[in-house]
Amino acid sequence: MPYHVTELYKHVMKKRLLVLVQAKKETKECLRSWGWLSSLTFVPSMYIFLLCPVCYVNYAMVTLCASTSTTHQRTPASNSRLMAAVAENTIDIAEPPVPATRRAFEANEIKDRISRNCDRKSLRNLAMVDRQWSEAALDVLWYEVTNLEDLLRPFGPVIPISSTREFQVTTFNSTFARERRRVVQITYELSELPTHRHWLRFRHLYAPRVRVLRFKLVDTPKTQSLVNILRQMHSFERLLPNLRVIHWDTLCGNGLLEPMFAFAHDDVQELNLTDTQEHCPAKSITCEAILTRMPRLTKLTLNVEPDVKYIPSLTSAMKGLPFLQSLTISPFSNMSEIVSCLSGLQNLKELHVLSRNQLIISSPFSLHNSSSPYFSALERITLSCTYQIASGFLCREIPSLMAIRVVTSIREQPSNVRSLLCTISASCPRVTQISLEIKHNAINLSALRAPLSPESALTLEVLSPILQRSSIRSFSVQHPLPFDVGLGEVKTIASSWPHLKSLSLACDPYLVEQPTSCKLGLDAFLPFIRYCPNIEELGLFINAKSSAIPSNEDIDALPLSFTKLQILSVGTSAIQYEEAIAQFLSFICTQGCVIKQGANWFEQSGQHFGESAEKWMEVDRLLRNLLAVRAWYERRYERKLVSEIRKVRETLYDQPK
Repeated sequence: MPYHVTELYKHVMKKRLLVLVQAKKETKECLRSWGWLSSLTFVPSMYIFLLCPVCYVNYAMVTLCASTSTTHQRTPASNSRLMAAVAENTIDIAEPPVPATRRAFEANEIKDRISRNCDRKSLRNLAMVDRQWSEAALDVLWYEVTNLEDLLRPFGPVIPISSTREFQVTTFNSTFARERRRVVQITYELSELPTHRHWLRFRHLYAPRVRVLRFKLVDTPKTQSLVNILRQMHSFERLLPNLRVIHWDTLCGNGLLEPMFAFAHDDVQELNLTDTQEHCPAKSITCEAILTRMPRLTKLTLNVEPDVKYIPSLTSAMKGLPFLQSLTISPFSNMSEIVSCLSGLQNLKELHVLSRNQLIISSPFSLHNSSSPYFSALERITLSCTYQIASGFLCREIPSLMAIRVVTSIREQPSNVRSLLCTISASCPRVTQISLEIKHNAINLSALRAPLSPESALTLEVLSPILQRSSIRSFSVQHPLPFDVGLGEVKTIASSWPHLKSLSLACDPYLVEQPTSCKLGLDAFLPFIRYCPNIEELGLFINAKSSAIPSNEDIDALPLSFTKLQILSVGTSAIQYEEAIAQFLSFICTQGCVIKQGANWFEQSGQHFGESAEKWMEVDRLLRNLLAVRAWYERRYERKLVSEIRKVRETLYDQPK
């Protein structure tokens, strides 16, 4: 006998019947709210069939079709009769047609695209649309957390609580005196006591979505209070189980109780730790504890004050990170012990020794064990040191090294540049990228502009050791003086590196006011069209003021123009006759190529560029317009040619055979 839906749950649990529920039209809303009818369920002596999930108003239509007797014996015959009754009394409501626009907006890829282009306020509003949009919005909203208060937001607002503490102070002046002082302490607590339901909601809905934690310590007591709240609530499980990247700025100096370790676990893959304050013993403990708290790190950045007291803890931590692939560390004055430790890591592929404060390695490298493996997997390296010290680091063969970048802050002599290139050519058989840079502070410009002798300029002989490596794809060198090479030497360089993609030969010397003879003109670009078809960035210091513009015969003799060139760097080159130069460049460049001018060897730009920068900017503007016009005419000519070919074919087909 049929039962009303509102009495069904009570009757089924009392009689333990074999049931198939049927919902009438007026009771479908009641069925939707019943969580116990959400899926196919099996319990002793009871079956509940729900033929479809709660989706698009598609509800199961079922009928009570079993005997009310609790002693009903199940037999194959009775079961077959039951299933026949089920088939006869079950009615499926067809799924209503869904518009194409709605199906499009319900695609997960489109939802993700929309969510990733929304700000945080829009994401919060988007999370309240429906369940599917909420999933997409919350994934983006909680992917990266930059504030500890955001982690505590699901538990309620955080409020400050002030308390007064009295203590007695003894002063020894002319008279012995004691006085009592009061200190106001501020702590932070949740406005309401969190419940177990709040914690389960945070653990299942929000915590698994966090992948990146980016935090800068500003208020140490507040940070400590917020972390203590999280520590008191969470169990032995990971607080953020899917966290992979931690960016932590400024340490508290609490050793093992550092707030950063509240979120650390074995699956964290990247740690970026910055602390520019003075060293203390607790910070060394923190650095050493990285080994046990995050043992599977693959990328580690340590931008700490280069104090020698850090070295024992850092070497101890790095030795125990077998999965480490990339390391960025501040340049200590003596890096020998750290390098000896790192040279044995079998998975280390990138090593960057960089500093924000223009610090460099000042002591030569001295390796303790010359017979052990030496950076067997290293592929990329950056060193902040002089060229002489860099040569000492690269003295042994590094078989997999492909990219080398050396940043110096002093004036390097050509002999040092040649010695470094000789070492690279001998010890790095797979090298393809070399960058020799100069970084200065703009405050010391007056001292840097002291004149140099003409012998200090770089020549082709300086580059001759590395010209033997035909596999070079990127080469960049900065120097106070322009390159002392002519058109013939430029042809030699271009023909030696046929796979070249990027080249910069001291295009931005900062001693341009010193009288030097620049032998290169606008025709210096032409050899790279012939010998380097894949070049994408080219930087040369030229004299575009007095040199003649190449003739049309020289341009027509070339196989093609630049096909992939994107950036043409002229640095601080002199220039005159902007219109004629832009017209010449439009013949050898393709659409999309831009002119880059100015110097990048110091941190803060000034007015030392002179008038040449403005003139090169005008050339860039004219070049873009000329290339756009040429592209338009080429497309028009192509369409006209296709039309004429079509007419000729039609004429030939119409002629009688």
